[in-house]
Amino acid sequence: MNEMYNMSIVAHSSFVFLILGIVGINYLILWVSNDFIFYKRKRELFYAPLDSLGIGGIIFTGIVMMAAKHLSFSIENILMIVVSILFIFLEVKRSKGLKLVNSLEKFLLYKNYAKKILLSEFIITLVISLWMWR
Repeated sequence: MNEMYNMSIVAHSSFVFLILGIVGINYLILWVSNDFIFYKRKRELFYAPLDSLGIGGIIFTGIVMMAAKHLSFSIENILMIVVSILFIFLEVKRSKGLKLVNSLEKFLLYKNYAKKILLSEFIITLVISLWMWR
């Protein structure tokens, strides 16, 4: 049981680093994009599945760790559940905002909106990670 818990901590940390990288790359790609059709296509084909993989991996490894600890609900576990739900909510808001983009003016407004969401996701993930790894 202890081996499973230790392995899930390493996997969980790896997925956290992955999601930090994915959010950072999404921010950079959004920052340099000028063509909204090309960006929407790339987002649908590449970045949305990577976002889902990252958050799904974090949630799955968190569930494995909670199972190894016999489902003990500590403050840290409850906070991570809330942060996961918040992260999913922010990603849904960002995806819905992109569906409404059909012109360059709307894309420029969306870019500012999405940059704020991505920056908040990055900061939230980094702060919770630093707090957990202390």
